[in-house]
Amino acid sequence: MVIVRMPGGDVESIAPDELLWMRQAFDHEFKDAVMLRITGDRIYSVETVAALAAKFAAAGAAMARLTPPEGAIEMMVSAERVREVEPPSPAIHHEGAGSVLKFGPKLMLAVRESEAEAKSILAEAVKGRPPAPAALAAAALGGAIVGAAVAVAVTAPGAEGPDPEAQERPGPA
Repeated sequence: MVIVRMPGGDVESIAPDELLWMRQAFDHEFKDAVMLRITGDRIYSVETVAALAAKFAAAGAAMARLTPPEGAIEMMVSAERVREVEPPSPAIHHEGAGSVLKFGPKLMLAVRESEAEAKSILAEAVKGRPPAPAALAAAALGGAIVGAAVAVAVTAPGAEGPDPEAQERPGPA
């Protein structure tokens, strides 16, 4: 667990695999704070991006430095949590976005790096590391689903082909 110091003196314990990304908060969000995008929410810390990234890295998170499409704020991404990197949509994303990191069906983050650059940075961050527990669970679940589908297909009635006896029987006279 990573202990995150919050505004007002509170602390929050965060599992390393809950972090998606962190960046300097915008003044309209929480001035002089860091925004951490956690699996289901956003929280704010009084610590620096560098200090928080070091804590999460020490706890096992593969941290990657990427840049937002606009401005000069510091941003770190939990590389193992990125599901895919895709091109930005001009209708949705900032004109400075070079790619979009997808963390889930509706959760994404535009970054300035191109698709190839972002993939390279993320791959370097996870290089030589064992797969994250969430990735192992997803792979196991995927394997279980495929295995179940194969079992159903093999054991389904008629899966072995037509019944030879049914073809040899004469029809009603």
